[in-house]
Amino acid sequence: MPDTTKKAYRPDTADERLPKIAQLDSRINGQDRPSAEEIIRFVDEVFKVDLNKMPLLPGHADPSLTPAAAIEVSLQRAQDRPSAADIRGAINEIFGINLDALSALGGKRISLFSKRQWMVRDDSDLFAVRTGDGDADVTVSPTAYLLERLGPGEFPLLEPLTELGFNRNESDGSYYFASPDGNAVADAFKGRTMAAIMSAIRDNYAHL
Repeated sequence: MPDTTKKAYRPDTADERLPKIAQLDSRINGQDRPSAEEIIRFVDEVFKVDLNKMPLLPGHADPSLTPAAAIEVSLQRAQDRPSAADIRGAINEIFGINLDALSALGGKRISLFSKRQWMVRDDSDLFAVRTGDGDADVTVSPTAYLLERLGPGEFPLLEPLTELGFNRNESDGSYYFASPDGNAVADAFKGRTMAAIMSAIRDNYAHL
């Protein structure tokens, strides 16, 4: 009889040199049909994000469900084996976590605090982006690493953020935006915000 015992995924050392999204997909595709618990473990291993601690997005999942149960319900809708892209889409729908976007932040020197935990962070990052509960507001601020390398009283300028509707705090160099309707800011807005920060880093701060 064939051996149907599920085997734990053991990543090849070469996996660690791949973008995080490729590392995650490699783990998912290594399973016949990964369970919700396995998906949660894979995300934690690759992104250091614990989905078990994530709040479910209102209106997108039964609030009485656990994170694992919400993932299982979402994946049961697929008649065939869900693809890695299907699973990433389910995570974004249930938790509001865009894993593709998180992977793209790798090496961009931008920290991201969202859903009450750090999603991306490195000691040499230049800017930190923090979203409040429900992603209804966003704060962009220079990191201690950046401020230590600027002259006294010099704060980084991110003028493109003001064009997106951010207000600048002159005292600490941060920028703040709150969604007018109190709902989560759209992924497209988050993308434009990140693009503005990346452009500023490339043009003014890449040497730091």
